[in-house]
Amino acid sequence: MNISPLCPLILLLTITIACEREAPVLTGIPSTAILQDSFTTTPSAEKTTGNSYQKHPNVLVDIRHFGGKSYRQMRDRIDEQMGALQSIKDLDNGRGRELIFERGVVRTSKGTIYMVRVPLPSPQRRSEALEKVGFPPFVGGYTGFHREYRLHNEWGFRRIRMKRENRRSERVTEVEAWRWLPGERRSGR
Repeated sequence: MNISPLCPLILLLTITIACEREAPVLTGIPSTAILQDSFTTTPSAEKTTGNSYQKHPNVLVDIRHFGGKSYRQMRDRIDEQMGALQSIKDLDNGRGRELIFERGVVRTSKGTIYMVRVPLPSPQRRSEALEKVGFPPFVGGYTGFHREYRLHNEWGFRRIRMKRENRRSERVTEVEAWRWLPGERRSGR
């Protein structure tokens, strides 16, 4: 058998090229994401750049943005979205204060917002109602009661309640979101 003197050179060149440290190239896969996480792409998700905040135009009151934040820092934004402060009530058993606005209610404990309740301008489907208050639409399972629907432990909130129009209706008239429940031990605080 006659082996060409170029065979070892070709073999060495092939091994060198195969062992080069470039990233593998996959063809047919776009360089930008086709689908993105629904947490960041929902119309109701907040848009933040640095310290600026911009509420999406389809959001009535951005409950998701307010929950768990300092009332003092959010006061101007709450006034813009919920109207003028009507009254303040101290709650029993050290549960903080309830602030009643023209278009909703906020509860605070030690200056931090733990509950926001917003009546909707008209009865809406559950997913639409969630988007109106800054949450992504939810297609999973709800806990249904005769006068409300509930979600538990979604998007950093302990409980989200949606008051039903009536016991036979699937449409809701009010959304109430609890970042935590008073009296429960909170982790990380």
